[in-house]
Amino acid sequence: MAQMIGHAGPVECCAVAPRASHAYMAVLGATKLSGRDVFVATGSRDKNIKLWNERGRLIKTLEGHDTWVTGLGFHPQGKFLISVGDDRTIRCWDLSNEGRLVKTMVGSSRFLTSVRWGPSIRSAQGTSHVIAVGSIDTSTRIWM
Repeated sequence: MAQMIGHAGPVECCAVAPRASHAYMAVLGATKLSGRDVFVATGSRDKNIKLWNERGRLIKTLEGHDTWVTGLGFHPQGKFLISVGDDRTIRCWDLSNEGRLVKTMVGSSRFLTSVRWGPSIRSAQGTSHVIAVGSIDTSTRIWM
């Protein structure tokens, strides 16, 4: 068991990275994959997201939210991490590009509390990424 210590406030959410994210996380952490790797993202009231390996070593801190980070989700294909927070935003981080913030959207007029990234939907118009976002206003919104 590893303990991840490093946030300046309570941890509000965590997400285990899918195997598809492991190559990106290994590059971010400058480590080699062993085949038994586990990577975790944590979000906190300190406004930050932290990426960790299975030994509890901090890999990267992602900064960008204005208030508490309350929800995290990895894209099924591993390249992106999505976050939501009390700042009412949905933020998308590109793990293949040093964890850079690549998109910010206003998700609600109230605090956002949870997020899940669903499988992509293919149609004649192209591929849509499905995201479900929960809010303190008791609603759930589907983004495509």
